[in-house]
Amino acid sequence: SSGINESTGEPLRTVEAFNASSTVTVLRVPELWVYCLANVAMQNLCVRGVYYLLSEWTSLAVTMVTTLRKFLSLLLSIVLFNNTFTADHWISTTPEPTTPEPTTLEPDTHEYINSWTNHT
Repeated sequence: SSGINESTGEPLRTVEAFNASSTVTVLRVPELWVYCLANVAMQNLCVRGVYYLLSEWTSLAVTMVTTLRKFLSLLLSIVLFNNTFTADHWISTTPEPTTPEPTTLEPDTHEYINSWTNHT
């Protein structure tokens, strides 16, 4: 379930809260609607970017790019909206304690590592 109970009028209250937010002077639109539309546009851009990456790059490269995007999203959330970063967040971002041996890596991984080492 989506977590929204339509019988309680929650969607209507959300729209009313968005409409009641302070207005962006230049656009003459409530601020929360601007944030919502900007979020939708950015999510669309990210999804399209991931589909492009999947069609052009190896799975390792796509994983690295999407992980970086998530990390930057977290940083922006902390900086722009003054969200807290607790010990639980640090724990969830720590890498696995073991690293695979180079012989167990997928061929794409070797190709990716070699492509970066050849550029430096």
